[in-house]
Amino acid sequence: MRDKGGFGRRELSVVAARMSSCPRSVAALAPVVDAVVTVPLEELCASELQRSITVVAQQRDRLDGWLSSASGRLDACTGGRVSTEDGGHRSFAGWLAEATRTSPSSAGSRLRTSRALQDLPLVVQAVLDGVLSQEQAAILARLVGKIPPARGRGPARLRRRRA
Repeated sequence: MRDKGGFGRRELSVVAARMSSCPRSVAALAPVVDAVVTVPLEELCASELQRSITVVAQQRDRLDGWLSSASGRLDACTGGRVSTEDGGHRSFAGWLAEATRTSPSSAGSRLRTSRALQDLPLVVQAVLDGVLSQEQAAILARLVGKIPPARGRGPARLRRRRA
C-alpha cells in the first residue's frame, strides 16, 4: 500500500529509521514538510499560491545552504571517504550523489561549492539567513576564487583606513 506521496510502507519505515537517528531539529522537518505538501493546491487562490511559492522557495534556499555547509563539514571530517551501510567505504562525492538523488556531476559541483564556501563564512551565513540563494553563493565562491591576492588589500589594511 502506498501513501499520498507515493511511498510504500517499506520506504516509509526506512525514512523513519533514518530520521530517528537525526538530531531533533532535523527530524522535526518531516511533519512540517508533510503539512505543506498535503495542502490541496486547487483550494488555494492565486495570491495564496504566489505567496506560498515565495515563502517555500526562501526556506528551500536556506535548507540548500544548510546542506551545502553540512556537506562541506562532512567531507572535511571524513577526508573525502565515507562508510557505507555494508561496512565498506566510498568517495564522499559518490555518496553525496546518492544521498541527494542527483547526478555525480551535480553532487561534484555542490561539493566544490561547499569546499569554497568554507573560506567565506559571511556568504554561508547570508544563505542560512535567506538573504542569498545557494546559486548566488556558488557564483560568489567561484568569483572570489578567481581574485588573485593583492598586496596591501587585505582586511587589516581596510580596518586601518577606517580607524
